[in-house]
Amino acid sequence: MFARPSLLPEDLRYLGESAAQVELRLPQLMSWLQNVFMVMGGFMAGCGAFTIFVGVRVVPLFVRGTGTVLSCAGLVTVALMSWTNFLLNSDFKWFLLIPAVAWLLGFVCYVISINIGSLPQK
Repeated sequence: MFARPSLLPEDLRYLGESAAQVELRLPQLMSWLQNVFMVMGGFMAGCGAFTIFVGVRVVPLFVRGTGTVLSCAGLVTVALMSWTNFLLNSDFKWFLLIPAVAWLLGFVCYVISINIGSLPQK
């Protein structure tokens, strides 16, 4: 949120421009992008805190619909982010695959826990 530069080398490759050319043509772009990434970073941090809360408080209760909500949230956040970075051939695509794999493993563990929880107790 604070450390990401406005434009990464891969962004410039995608645009086919140098940083100097972009700054010359669109002098306000860098500061605008910093604001955009600050908002996105804050939203991601809030979403992460909410997901942790749901994971700690709601998942153990096996509330109906939790799996559906978590699967949809994962698909439209980390899975979409990872997929997009592969489409853009991001320099960080393999690193950014980690959150999607972690989400998938967590979701698999949730599904397994539901199935174990539904087994008859001896």
